[in-house]
Amino acid sequence: MALAQRLPRDLSPLALADATIAPVAERFPVVTGEMGDTDCKHDYISPYMRWADDRGISYLGWAWDAHGGWTCQAGPSLITDYDRRVLNNLKAVEATKVLQLRNYAVYRIDRATITAMLVDAVPPTRHIDFSSVAAGRHELSGWTGPLLLEGGRFVSAIWEMEVCPHDRCKTKLTELGVKMPDVKTRAMGELMIRVDPVCDLALTFRFARPSYARLSTRGFAVGPLIGDTLTFTVPAAHLTKGVNIFELENMLPHVVATPLYVSSLDLTPACAAR
Repeated sequence: MALAQRLPRDLSPLALADATIAPVAERFPVVTGEMGDTDCKHDYISPYMRWADDRGISYLGWAWDAHGGWTCQAGPSLITDYDRRVLNNLKAVEATKVLQLRNYAVYRIDRATITAMLVDAVPPTRHIDFSSVAAGRHELSGWTGPLLLEGGRFVSAIWEMEVCPHDRCKTKLTELGVKMPDVKTRAMGELMIRVDPVCDLALTFRFARPSYARLSTRGFAVGPLIGDTLTFTVPAAHLTKGVNIFELENMLPHVVATPLYVSSLDLTPACAAR
């Protein structure tokens, strides 16, 4: 307080910070708390953040409050609504509210509905490069990446995904919240492939490391096979025209905890040979 009294009253905010905060920051860690513009503009905070960054001073924005006085009129606010974005996303996927409690709600998202929304974005292809983000248009569940491995190689990884018996799991309200006791975890990833025309299809996966895997679709399974290049052939009788969903499963024991590192996939229809 004594220091503030010796300073000129017409100092700018940054000049005042130079005179008061900067000397302290040279000796001690400093965090600026509850920082914001009351009109939610950035006439003050943007210059201050640049000033603080240059001096290694930390800061915390204010406030995570969408009601009361914190609405850019009586005080600063970082948000305008608590859950509007979440509700909009739930509406977009046609989620159904199944339980409303005092402080939260539970929604059910139908897998068939989501899959139907995704299939239109699945392009026809004969090759998928899993080092590219474009591979995400074919990946459904269980995938992570692209990831950078040692040696500078990018891949997509299959760790695990949760599955339900008969594609549905019952929910159960417990003292710890809503649980799904029937959920099982499997080390596999689902892949969406557009098939047209329908004929025998050879899928050749290349892995960054030797792998032990099985491929299945519509009740038909191939493998498990072992190696860093694996070719699975699916008869036409187990395929349909349009987008088909394949499950690539890691058959190594769960205790090994090594994912499938997938580099690429080549698709070879055998229509000419039929």
